[in-house]
Amino acid sequence: MKNLIYVLNFLMITIFVSCGSTTSKLTKRVRKISSSNSYKQMSERLYLARNVENNDAYNDCSKGRISDGLEKLYNNHLEQKMNPKYFNQIGSCYFMAKNFSMANFYFHKAWGLSKFRFLPAYYNLGLISLQIRDFDKAEKIFTEVVKKDSRNFLGHFGLYEIAKFFGNHKLALSYLGSYERTLPRDLNGETRRNRLAEIHFSRGVLYFELREFPKALSSFNRVEKNTIREFDKDNLFPKTLVQLGRTKDAMDYLGVNDMSGLNAYKLSAR
Repeated sequence: MKNLIYVLNFLMITIFVSCGSTTSKLTKRVRKISSSNSYKQMSERLYLARNVENNDAYNDCSKGRISDGLEKLYNNHLEQKMNPKYFNQIGSCYFMAKNFSMANFYFHKAWGLSKFRFLPAYYNLGLISLQIRDFDKAEKIFTEVVKKDSRNFLGHFGLYEIAKFFGNHKLALSYLGSYERTLPRDLNGETRRNRLAEIHFSRGVLYFELREFPKALSSFNRVEKNTIREFDKDNLFPKTLVQLGRTKDAMDYLGVNDMSGLNAYKLSAR
């Protein structure tokens, strides 16, 4: 019987890994907005709540070996059939394969098995809603996640990304602050440093967009210059310096010697 279940499950892998994602009925406004590159960038920045149950399977899925990872997970089906973390990890593998219909199925299964208490699975359902461009549902889920657990940093991050995407900069600043305050202190040292650098830089970008240049500069200055160069594709840091009359500092940062070199960067604020 166990072998039969395994065979049936593995057949599901080979069928569903290659399947496309679901689509949803959306308003014209959302369809128009979400077709932009900024939507793709937002969806790629959000993090899965993986809650790894099988490290080998996770390594396979994260490196694109989806079938291998799922095979390892399905090997433990009988022992794990009531474990929400197990089904959440299966959903995560499908999500990494961009098979959002199957990811949605397994995240729902994990959420239901936990009697609606395993928040990582619920958060991941919010990610699915974003992938099918159902912004209202994604916002509702992320809001409920942080209501159930005010320390859930991923929920705050999801709300920040949605607010920023729709141009609500002040609300985005509020959610970004909540994300920073709830960022776990026990994160891997490098991971935590990288996340904090992203937060400070993102805050600088929001203040720049609001034309609050002193606050933008204060935020940018909390990020190492090499990291700013990595993040700052639009030269917002030197643009901020120019707006504050610090032309020489902008020239030094960009490595130019005269105003013609500086002008080549077109540093006027948007």
